[in-house]
Amino acid sequence: MMYGSKREVHIYTLVDYDLSGAHIHNSFIDQLNKFNIEYSEISNIAITEEQIEKYSLPKHKGEVQLQALNPMILRDLITETCNNNWDVDIYQKRNYIQEIMNKYYRKKLNKNLLNITKKL
Repeated sequence: MMYGSKREVHIYTLVDYDLSGAHIHNSFIDQLNKFNIEYSEISNIAITEEQIEKYSLPKHKGEVQLQALNPMILRDLITETCNNNWDVDIYQKRNYIQEIMNKYYRKKLNKNLLNITKKL
């Protein structure tokens, strides 16, 4: 995808594994649709059924709270999700353009400052 073109938007949630967590996720989707906000993907990073089994998370009445997940595991899940969707090419192009703009404005600012000091 080219820089400056329409970008894909990925939205990720972190919610409890219970009815309120499911409601938050679904309500979020409803709100995005209500306001015509386009997105490519919306998915839940945590907590999922697979994570409950994989990490032996404690259930209380069939529910699991997000804080039951080890913070380091949560950090790794978020990092992995972001890394899987990070477009290095777009990031590098954006930084290159920003660098050019900074040089242009610095040069213009220096010229203006020089003109001002000459008038003093």
